[in-house]
Amino acid sequence: MTTIAVAVSTHDDPSPSSNTASATSTVQAPALPIRSAPVITGLSPASAKEGDRRLTLVVNGSNFAPGAVVLFDGRPVTTTFISATSLEVPNLLKQVGPSVRVVRRRGHHRVIRLPGFRAGTASITVLVPGQDPSPAVSFTVRKGRHAGRANGRSV
Repeated sequence: MTTIAVAVSTHDDPSPSSNTASATSTVQAPALPIRSAPVITGLSPASAKEGDRRLTLVVNGSNFAPGAVVLFDGRPVTTTFISATSLEVPNLLKQVGPSVRVVRRRGHHRVIRLPGFRAGTASITVLVPGQDPSPAVSFTVRKGRHAGRANGRSV
């Protein structure tokens, strides 16, 4: 609790012979909390395969609050607040957009759109309204075999 003292003095007549009245009141009010910036302590899973559309990413850490948003390479993704230490991102790789792979077979090129992020490393941060973003944590998307289809045939 924070104590605030307020003094009130009133006088209608500024002459020295006038009567003056004063009062002091003490009010206790709760101190406003100062929130620390969010911190990511871990990701589950720590990596994924390229094209994995159904991956739910769990971001563990501290200082999360309702309205917190996970940023994937700076882009906001749909985030579910679980608790002050846990956030969930359903279908992460599907949310961040399709990747494209060009396959050459028997002299023909085929473009296959794969859901999800291309192989590589992305930065994951958490943004809580009114706070600085968390320090970034790396998330790796590995190359993997894909069960894609092109022109009706398995690739």
